[in-house]
Amino acid sequence: MDPYYFYSGFSDRWYETILKESNFEIIKLETVGDYYSWLRVEIFRAMAKHSLISKLILFPAFIFYSSIKKTVASKNTLCMGYHIIAIKK
Repeated sequence: MDPYYFYSGFSDRWYETILKESNFEIIKLETVGDYYSWLRVEIFRAMAKHSLISKLILFPAFIFYSSIKKTVASKNTLCMGYHIIAIKK
């Protein structure tokens, strides 16, 4: 489906294609979120909604995923969107 990917928003390839066709130069294109940040949010949500035992079980996973930095694979797996800076040529 690259570069016209519409399932969960627009891909970086879509932005690159459309902005180039519209005579824009991309200065910066960065991802918002990744797989690990999504896991942290979901683990925290589960901890907030459930019992103390659930909190104790899930807390180590929350700490583990909080310590992992974004990777290319994690951004490609689950990206929430993009911040883009582009100028008209």
